Amino acid sequence: MAGLGALTSPLVVASEARAQAYTGSEVKLAVDPSIDIMKDHVSFLALQDRYDAMLGYFVLTERFSPLRYVSDDGTKTSRVAHRAGEMIGGGYGTPQLGFMAGAWIDWIRVGPGPSSQFQGIIFGGVALYGFQATYSSFQSQQLELDPFGNFGDRKGGSSGYTYRPGAGEAEHAFDRVTDAFTVYHSSGASLVVLRAETPTGASYVSDVRAQLQPLKQWLDDEFGLPIIAVQKLDPARALADARTSGAQALTQPDTLRAPWEIELGSDNLLNQGIRAHVLGRVSPTVSFRSAELGVYRDIDALTVAARTFAFSRDDRAHLSLDAFARYSILPPGKESLGFPVAVAASYSYDSPDASTFIPLPYAHVFGLQIIVGAPDIAKPVVPIVRPKKPDSDDDARTTRGGR
Repeated sequence: MAGLGALTSPLVVASEARAQAYTGSEVKLAVDPSIDIMKDHVSFLALQDRYDAMLGYFVLTERFSPLRYVSDDGTKTSRVAHRAGEMIGGGYGTPQLGFMAGAWIDWIRVGPGPSSQFQGIIFGGVALYGFQATYSSFQSQQLELDPFGNFGDRKGGSSGYTYRPGAGEAEHAFDRVTDAFTVYHSSGASLVVLRAETPTGASYVSDVRAQLQPLKQWLDDEFGLPIIAVQKLDPARALADARTSGAQALTQPDTLRAPWEIELGSDNLLNQGIRAHVLGRVSPTVSFRSAELGVYRDIDALTVAARTFAFSRDDRAHLSLDAFARYSILPPGKESLGFPVAVAASYSYDSPDASTFIPLPYAHVFGLQIIVGAPDIAKPVVPIVRPKKPDSDDDARTTRGGR
């Protein structure tokens, strides 16, 4: 869902060869959806369903990117942007009867000093008869920009802010996401509802995502695990979505209306770990958002994966690259999950997926992960969706697509 806001100066140059300028407010918008709870929590609950257990886990993630910044007076500086993440949680029981709790934390920092921002969620949930439901509360400490769009002092008490068009840039108002409700059923159906609060204290439903992706291999292997998702985005947060837009999109009148989007695709196509998804906007205008193609392979304890996005930014076609490798030092057991431990490394270039880092154009992003628990519980730069074998608990725990 929407996530971590502000972190930079008025102009950002991701590479000198292909420079693209951003104001401080525009960079806030680019990093705003960094915590995408609408997808992250559904993936987490689906994994618990596949393992038929409430999972315990601890994950540390560090991703960084060298970037160049230009302040309002034209001064150029080189910095390294960091995004550190921590996931910790546990539970008891199964999706038939159980409970869970956890905390997911993200911290974005750009260079030394106060140029950083924190956001996280604390959640709890219950499971009954194949239904899993969670409530998530958002917490944050947000960086404020000065009147010139430069780094300012960090202020507390704000969370999940999104841009709301005003009479002028100095009059921007922001809503804050306060909580989220997620329901997942073992059939693969899920619903996520986000609630936001205006600066005057009024509450409203800001975002909704309904998704269906059964993990059982109901169709032939050629069709994989089909997915269909429909989502309604808050018009303010839609401005922050850098996947198919650019800074120029901030001035488009259509962004004042709540957009509706449809995602179609499948995972584990041909039983070879192939992922193909297409995202399109159907309201207020019909437009192509992005096409995603990826693949993963398991080679004993090693998992490797790569994907690319085809998308449009500022009316120009772009191709991104995400790649990662993960090694299971202590792999999951065949009889039970056991105490698995894994490490992973990743690389991304120009990735529009905000959950991998921050979607700044032409950024080179490097990452490391330490995972204690089910390996797929960590957010890799390439999502992995594995099928569930309905007739064998052991197979459900150890199924490895892509073989």
